[in-house]
Amino acid sequence: MAREAAGPALPLRHCHETPGQGLEATAETGATVRLGAAGFTNQPTPAAEKSALTATLPNAPDAPETRVYVAFDGEPAGYYTFPNVYRPDLPAVLAGLGSHYRLAVLSGDTDAEQDRLRAMLGPDAALHFGQSPADKLAYIAAERAKGHTVVMVGDGLNDAGALRAADAGLALTDTLTNFSPACDALLDAAEFGRLATFMRFSRACLRVVLATFVLSFCYNAFGLALAVQGLFTPIVSAILMPISSLSVMLVATVLVRRSAKNVQL
Repeated sequence: MAREAAGPALPLRHCHETPGQGLEATAETGATVRLGAAGFTNQPTPAAEKSALTATLPNAPDAPETRVYVAFDGEPAGYYTFPNVYRPDLPAVLAGLGSHYRLAVLSGDTDAEQDRLRAMLGPDAALHFGQSPADKLAYIAAERAKGHTVVMVGDGLNDAGALRAADAGLALTDTLTNFSPACDALLDAAEFGRLATFMRFSRACLRVVLATFVLSFCYNAFGLALAVQGLFTPIVSAILMPISSLSVMLVATVLVRRSAKNVQL
């Protein structure tokens, strides 16, 4: 932006953020600059531009890109485009998740990518565009109010509220050491292609936990029945108690390793 703008650089002050819309700042000369959504910078939205373009070029395609608009002193100055490029593993990940979960997309971008996402997620997926952080949080809260268990996967600080509100929040990041969102787990972006595998492994581990609870309950019920009959001496109870705990730990270890092998982890 600085390279393309004409004139000397001016320090900005009184910077103010409008959540979900953009940033506004005032220079020392009194000039104002806005950076953000089309409506925030008094510029036509991509849909309006498309309608105007279609009047002269009926076959004009939608631009699969994200735009950040710029305005100086309330006058539109242009925009920057960021092409939307999906991770190569995304179709396989969505196919793996779609067999066990109802998928939904909460995006702050426009709906220019709706057709591509619909093709990958299927007809039953919920697609919501133009979502602010508050909108994402409200959607998660509404789903939980319906009794649904919600797993949220996000890759930015704008998702922090939704990650925290979900039953399980999973943050995707390229820099594990520099990213501290309000979530339950972090996933290295390089391992994104194995997300569906990790979710299957998590479900398997949950079954292991339940199995160990059942085993522990059986141990205690059996031991208590013998103890109340006076068939256990204190020394025998002292020996059997750690043995029962150790056996539960061994069973859990074996089952977890077996589950990891089954999902190829």
